[in-house]
Amino acid sequence: MSINKFIIVVITFSILGCSENVEKKNTLPVHKKTLSLKIEPTSLNENVLGIIYLKQMDSLTIASTFQEEHLYWVLEDEKVMANFGNIGKGPKEIAYPIHIYDTFKRNAFLYDSQLLQLSEIDIDKSMKSGKLEIVNQFEFPKELSGARDVFYINDKTITGIYDDNFSKRLNEKRGVFFYYQKSGTYELLELNNIDLDPYEAMPATNINAKMPTLSPDRKRLAIASVHNPILEIVDLERKKVKEFKLEGKEVIENYRLEDFKDGEATQYFTFAYSTVDHIYLLYKGYSENNTEEKPDFIKIYTWDGDPVGKYEIPFGYAISSFYLNEEKGELTGHSLENGKTFNFELR
Repeated sequence: MSINKFIIVVITFSILGCSENVEKKNTLPVHKKTLSLKIEPTSLNENVLGIIYLKQMDSLTIASTFQEEHLYWVLEDEKVMANFGNIGKGPKEIAYPIHIYDTFKRNAFLYDSQLLQLSEIDIDKSMKSGKLEIVNQFEFPKELSGARDVFYINDKTITGIYDDNFSKRLNEKRGVFFYYQKSGTYELLELNNIDLDPYEAMPATNINAKMPTLSPDRKRLAIASVHNPILEIVDLERKKVKEFKLEGKEVIENYRLEDFKDGEATQYFTFAYSTVDHIYLLYKGYSENNTEEKPDFIKIYTWDGDPVGKYEIPFGYAISSFYLNEEKGELTGHSLENGKTFNFELR
């Protein structure tokens, strides 16, 4: 097993200027037509318990779970092929459940935010052994202690979202980082942030929550804001941000702390998924303390922000994440709230 570790003594970094790196005043048009979904329950939850997240890899589905002895389950056509990974202190174990949201070829990536460590896992070997077969590990400097949603781009660059409201080692904002494995240096790219009045660290982190999705070619990162009606698309090669505002909505710059704590902030985009041509956004449009039976929607845009379609998810399904097969017109959604998984036929 080859393990690459980096012990950084002196860290150099730069913050990419906002004005020249962020393109604003773009609009996400409103979809004029709502399309229907045919919904059917799956047998996934009968075979696998405690699902946190589902990730598609080729013809396989990887289910990340809370099961301490069998963290990851690999399925094909809803049939269990293997399981692997467990919680422990050994060399092929992890300290707590970490869901797999990034895969590359036949490998998956696990980011441990406590150790500031990204591990590359060989899925095929792990399926055979039942253990986490680690082929590479990358350690981040302590300045990136707020790193989250980490994505492996190539053997030179790792990117992801950072939040600096707690560690306050960078700029006390949320943004994108670019970490360069060989030199141990990094760059920061600021994103849109809402200012809380008065400021408080945990609410400031929550109100600026972001939902990222990496393009299949690993060249662009689409980032949807939970509490702001905006979508930011990052060109990872040029390190430029293109910001889109949802038509008919105003971008929020400041918010009262008391109102946020009372659950009055609107939830806009709560999950994002992407394919080669499209970005799929799970949209709510209501606050956390809403008591009305309102549906959710999946809004589809091109990478240029053009509207493609909108699907309505009836009230009660409470989908938290999904993946899809565009060729077959099938979407698989999972609900953490209900502990159920559903198949959606896109008509």
